[in-house]
Amino acid sequence: YTTLFRSEPEDLEKAIENFNGELFVLDFGGKPFHLEARLPSEIGILIGPEGGWSGKEREFFKQKGIKSVSLGNQVLRAETASIAISALILFQLFFSFCHPRGG
Repeated sequence: YTTLFRSEPEDLEKAIENFNGELFVLDFGGKPFHLEARLPSEIGILIGPEGGWSGKEREFFKQKGIKSVSLGNQVLRAETASIAISALILFQLFFSFCHPRGG
């Protein structure tokens, strides 16, 4: 099962090191969010400042292999983005449960 959680802001490197699931970063230039057929045991979403991530942070995510995803062209407050991505994850989990692939 996938765990949805909310974490208070913390040191970015520490948060990434201590997380054992699949991480995604919300960013303007990311691909549309979509869960793969194989669901991870835990999903972590990194939601940055309303002004966006810095170039240094983007490079850090790339080096760590964290997938960059987007919710579209709109700019959302961090609180709103967390609700939107949670709803999208729940929808995709529900859809995959009701319509399993290959079965």
